[in-house]
Amino acid sequence: MPTPQNQQYALIAHYNFWDSTGTSLGFKTLEQSLQALKNKELQHELAQVITLLINRIHQQESDLVCLPNHVIKLHSRYTRQQILAAFGAHSFDKKSTAREGVLEFKNQNLELLFVTLNKCEKTYSPTESPRVHRRPVCLSQATLPDSFKLS
Repeated sequence: MPTPQNQQYALIAHYNFWDSTGTSLGFKTLEQSLQALKNKELQHELAQVITLLINRIHQQESDLVCLPNHVIKLHSRYTRQQILAAFGAHSFDKKSTAREGVLEFKNQNLELLFVTLNKCEKTYSPTESPRVHRRPVCLSQATLPDSFKLS
């Protein structure tokens, strides 16, 4: 039986390749979706790309203090789709419409804040959305400056 973490990775992989719900693509299960990717040529090419990308890693990723053993790691970059799948906003049958701002998960006592960190006058356009790398950050009362702490 797959672990919850492996299920998260599987759902992230599904959205990486298909970017749609499984049911809208005619798949009955997540496993069926991933089985559709079993193609020797595709797997060979993916292995080459993954090796190339792994060799480009310059930082060691680590667990988030507030979410140990989660698939989302510190010092890594994720797409919005990967984040939404990892935290359960996306499911196999339903794709979240969340885009920017705050996304709240009351059952996990968690809020995700989507913030563009690389805006500048020269490249920012209010009508055009730049490619943004989102980085996970854990905030707790202990790590916030006094001016931000809740009373």
